[in-house]
Amino acid sequence: VLSGRAELLTRQVKRGATTEQLLEGLNGIVAQVRRATRLSEALLDVAQIEMGGFTVSAEQFDLVAMVRQVVEDVQTSAPAHTFVLDTPPTFSTWGDERRLGEVIRNLLDNAAKYAASDSGPIVLSIATVDTPARPQRIRTCVRDHGRGVAGDELGRLFERQYRAPDTTRLGVRGTGLGLYIVRQIVEAHGGSVWAENAEGGGLRVCLDLPASGSPA
Repeated sequence: VLSGRAELLTRQVKRGATTEQLLEGLNGIVAQVRRATRLSEALLDVAQIEMGGFTVSAEQFDLVAMVRQVVEDVQTSAPAHTFVLDTPPTFSTWGDERRLGEVIRNLLDNAAKYAASDSGPIVLSIATVDTPARPQRIRTCVRDHGRGVAGDELGRLFERQYRAPDTTRLGVRGTGLGLYIVRQIVEAHGGSVWAENAEGGGLRVCLDLPASGSPA
């Protein structure tokens, strides 16, 4: 794909293409490079997971600032979608910022991929929650307004290479590795992740992480 786009861009340059045409071609190449990079990173993550070498690094960082940056990146590859943040202004937390950035990017990419741009906004929320079993958790959810997922398939979304039957039928491309890696990263942080059909339609994917400390 990259080779084909580069050859097309070369021909356009020779024909005196406009600046807008050239920018469109370059943006297409950049988008493909990002897809290839993410796929390479996913395959490396899977290899590390299977070899027992998958680790996370601990550091303090601003979760909201990280999320805003990821949303900006995803918006460039999904310009037709609307992204809404329901978060506090800042939120200092503990964890592997790069790995958790992968998690957020994957959830947003999936929401944009499987929900039509005119179905409604993709909403990312961050809040603290307390449960009897695990007090003081950070809950981050990504909700779309798409088709949702059949109830008996929700629990399988995080299995390696599992893809819901509708995705194949609708011609949506994917490897089935993204949510599997998401679960591995979240659990390495002592957290949990799940998917549920949202009230009013669409899918909500949420992850709970410890508010402080180190992975359980």
